[in-house]
Amino acid sequence: MALVLRGLDLIGALLCARPGARPAGLTHLAVGTGDPSWDTGPPPPDRARTALTREVARVRITALRHEAGVITARAVLPDLGGELREVGLFGGDASSRPGSGYLVSHIAHPPAPVPRAREVRLALPPGLAPGVRDLIGGLLAGEAGLTGISHVALGTDGDPGDPDAPPSALLAEAYRVPVDRRRLRYDQAAHAVLLSARFGIGEGPPVVREAAVFAGDVMVVRETGPEVDRTRPRALEHAFTIALVARLDVPVPELTGLGPEEARDALSAAGLVAGTITEREAQGRDAATVVAQSPRAGGTVHEGTPVDVVVEIPARVAVPPLIGEPVGRAAALLETIGLAVGELTDAQSETPPGTVLAVAPPQGTRLAPGTVVALTVAVPVQVIVPDVRGRTPAAAELLLRGARLSAADPPYAQEESPVTAGTVIRQEPAAGTSAPVGASVTVTLAAPLAIAVPGLTGRSLEEAPALLEAASAARLKELGLLPVPPALSLGRRIVEAGDRPEGEVVRQEPAEGTRVPLHSTVDVTVSGLPERSVPDLTGLALAAARAALSTAGFTLGRQQGRASDAESGTVLGQDPPPGSVWPPGAPVAVTVATGRTVPVPELAGLIMEAAREAAAARGLTLTETTRTVPGRPGTVHSQSPAPGTEVASGSAVGIVVRAGVPALVGLPLDEARDLLESLGLEADATLEETDGPAGLVLRQDPAPERPVPQDGTVRVVVSALRTVEVPDVVGLLFDEAAQLLDEAELAAAVLDSEFSDEPEDTVLAQAPGAEERVPVFTLVALTLAMKPPVRVPRVTGLPVAEAKRALEEAGLRIKVTGSRPVLGAREESVVEQDPAEGTETHPGTVVRVVLATRVKTVVVPELRGLTVQQAGAKLEAAQLSAGIVEDVPGDQPRGTVVGQNPRAGEAVPPGTAVALSVAAPRRVAVPSTVGMLFDVAFDALTERGFVVTHDYETSFTVAGIVIRQVPGGGTLEPGSTVLVILSLGWDADPRSPVVRPPVKPPIRFPIELPPRPPRPSP
Repeated sequence: MALVLRGLDLIGALLCARPGARPAGLTHLAVGTGDPSWDTGPPPPDRARTALTREVARVRITALRHEAGVITARAVLPDLGGELREVGLFGGDASSRPGSGYLVSHIAHPPAPVPRAREVRLALPPGLAPGVRDLIGGLLAGEAGLTGISHVALGTDGDPGDPDAPPSALLAEAYRVPVDRRRLRYDQAAHAVLLSARFGIGEGPPVVREAAVFAGDVMVVRETGPEVDRTRPRALEHAFTIALVARLDVPVPELTGLGPEEARDALSAAGLVAGTITEREAQGRDAATVVAQSPRAGGTVHEGTPVDVVVEIPARVAVPPLIGEPVGRAAALLETIGLAVGELTDAQSETPPGTVLAVAPPQGTRLAPGTVVALTVAVPVQVIVPDVRGRTPAAAELLLRGARLSAADPPYAQEESPVTAGTVIRQEPAAGTSAPVGASVTVTLAAPLAIAVPGLTGRSLEEAPALLEAASAARLKELGLLPVPPALSLGRRIVEAGDRPEGEVVRQEPAEGTRVPLHSTVDVTVSGLPERSVPDLTGLALAAARAALSTAGFTLGRQQGRASDAESGTVLGQDPPPGSVWPPGAPVAVTVATGRTVPVPELAGLIMEAAREAAAARGLTLTETTRTVPGRPGTVHSQSPAPGTEVASGSAVGIVVRAGVPALVGLPLDEARDLLESLGLEADATLEETDGPAGLVLRQDPAPERPVPQDGTVRVVVSALRTVEVPDVVGLLFDEAAQLLDEAELAAAVLDSEFSDEPEDTVLAQAPGAEERVPVFTLVALTLAMKPPVRVPRVTGLPVAEAKRALEEAGLRIKVTGSRPVLGAREESVVEQDPAEGTETHPGTVVRVVLATRVKTVVVPELRGLTVQQAGAKLEAAQLSAGIVEDVPGDQPRGTVVGQNPRAGEAVPPGTAVALSVAAPRRVAVPSTVGMLFDVAFDALTERGFVVTHDYETSFTVAGIVIRQVPGGGTLEPGSTVLVILSLGWDADPRSPVVRPPVKPPIRFPIELPPRPPRPSP
């Protein structure tokens, strides 16, 4: 793997970091599925890449090792399944969240299964010096003991050294100081670290020929140059540029006329990257075309430098305001301006149906003609239909009204049912389904169980009871009810004279086929003689009653016993009652006393009405207890005493009545569970997402008042907040993200803000993450981008008003923290600022400044022509002092002041040191005479005012030639002595003429040597 440009940014941050504040090196390994099109061949490395194409997992690196310029990273991956096509290393502020941190390196590879453990190697650029390479590798690997750029040093040896084996330290280091962090920064565009080092007057060695930047003990860069004399009273400033890319003079290609993708390809081929792309609409333009670029074509920049371009695009149209418009009108408007109507999405809303609620892209967005615009259209709000079964129409209407629905107007349909008459047994729409707000719900009410009246007309009166009993038995059997009491019985009998046979039923009420409630009576009119009055039989013995009826022309009919204190067999009641008009020969039913005890009837299985009648028939009463047990609700489950037990007349029989399943719909789940548990039942709950409140019972099985299941379990469907998938809003502006979340029925909340190169208010992170499912209206916490740090401009020297304007233009604020007298500075101008020029800080930071005030001054006197002592006395009298005294060759007497700084007449603060320039004899350069004849050397030296002395030495050089000179160069005052050493040859007598073969013109032989100077006596 190789470094990408973003990785160089991390290296720059590591090199520029303050001690103790160094960012992390490599921290995470990420893998991705890449692009399936890579299966035919992975794409070439893209140094401008900042993220994986399709990242699927990111884990923390478990082991890092750096050796010989290669970093080995190892991490353990989760079980992902599928195939991977790319891997990347991340560092800096990287976390497990995709998109975070610096992408340091990336590689695309053929599809491969996901390994459990992944190991990758990052090779650092080979052109780095070994020490720098180890430093960068150690910083990326997080090795302890390393630091970023820390010191700058000066040296006195200017030998550039061997380019193939550069030195690892200054050749003659003489001075080292910590770097000024305010002058150290990383230039992201040039991918270079910039450092400006400044040394004050007299700081450092007297001569500087080399300078270097160090990171701890590692020399990062060394530069040599012409000798700098530090004895002169001036400061030294030097700028270092530490390029992190190999090529520093990449030609910028011509991009004008290319399309955006072609321009990207051209920049990539040149080793550059695309910077800011500014789009500009142009009429008549058919395709996007680059019309301007910066830097200009033909210039040279560092490798990886971003190139900004201006792209002209075809003229666009703005999405008009459509929200609140009918969808038909919105579609027509879009087509009119040249945009296409895309997908129509329904959204429940209180606004009129068909109204546009949202537009994507948003209103005002400028789009190319023909672009599709999606609309979100209002549809009626849907609500869950409550279960109103088992309730009266009035109660059902209240429940429906609370659910924002209405009940259909009466009359209501009715169906026979064993449940309470007049209650709802069916509804449409069904309970638990969705319906628009205000929809009408139709209900069907329970009608009493009925029986069809058989035909009695034409039958004899004696046959009528049997016919009614047969119809009654058949209906009760069909319904599963006991035959007692009968479903139909004979009611009033009316005798009517006519031509029909006596005793024949000529009319009945209700008529044949009419459905009447169970236990109704049927009145009949029979043909016969004029009616007679029924005698009173009460208190008579049964035999006497029979005789009385016979006398009156009637017969004894049905006999029914009843426990009583009267003598057994005594008539207690009769039907019809005494005095009734009754057909001759018709039967009269009687109730006869049976004594004080009666047997308890069989009540189990009877409905309550039948059980009451059966008990009452034997002079007994019922004590009811309701219990939720399996079986038909409303029927007797058990009784006490048992059937057949003899009990006193009027005794109470205890019965347990089956209760149906209770109504649970609308109750919270906890209350429904408690209710069922109190009845010995259990709830089996399942969840169903709805728009209403969570935790309420929507439906139940069995329905209310229906029989209890044998297993005692009631299945309920409980409302749960509807969940939606969280959309991915990372990278969107906050308004766009909020709209997208609102469309997804979620809410946006700003959690935090971070500095970022992204546009302000761009979403950098979200929680919950994309594709997670959460309940509707959940708050999604967003982290937004703040404006990136701004660079503090230089305001020292500016009037305070201009400084304020310059800082405000940079997005900063100013605060005056004080003032001090500064000579030469304009009053109210800035003389100090904090933070310093070039410091990066966040927008809105307060820059504190100190302003200059007027100072007390004295006038510098004229000192030229005075001696140094005289000048010092005059300066002391003027409240000044003598500063640096510098000798200046001149014609004036030695020690005479020939110059001063500050000049005479200038106003300076008291105590200021005045530098003096003092006359000194002129010095003449000493020429080298080595290799000359003595006469020639003598003339050359005496012409410059020097006194020449000579001496001799034996040498292989031709006799009479100067072989050495003291001094050999430099400068001397005129009149100084210069010694020349002449050659005697190898064996010549220094006082005799020397003859040697000619060596080179213009030497002529023989040569007369000058006499040797006398030696000093011992």
